[in-house]
Amino acid sequence: MSEQDIERLYETLLLNIGEDPERDGLIDTPGRAAKAMSYLTSGYRADIDDVINNAFFDSPAREMVLVKDVELFSLCEHHLLPF
Repeated sequence: MSEQDIERLYETLLLNIGEDPERDGLIDTPGRAAKAMSYLTSGYRADIDDVINNAFFDSPAREMVLVKDVELFSLCEHHLLPF
């Protein structure tokens, strides 16, 4: 599904909850929401080899490895809200 398809779905959602997608505060909302959902679900389309980037290797170390500043987010499967 393309981002444009998702944008149309958000516009339909707004209409179905009684909102006017052409109202000043909502004019670009379907596009913004579609872009956000596309970003939040981008991992579904990611190639694991590109993500890992050859980071797996054998090591004799037995200590904990701490990795910092890794972007991590997910969507609640019951509400589709990010956390």
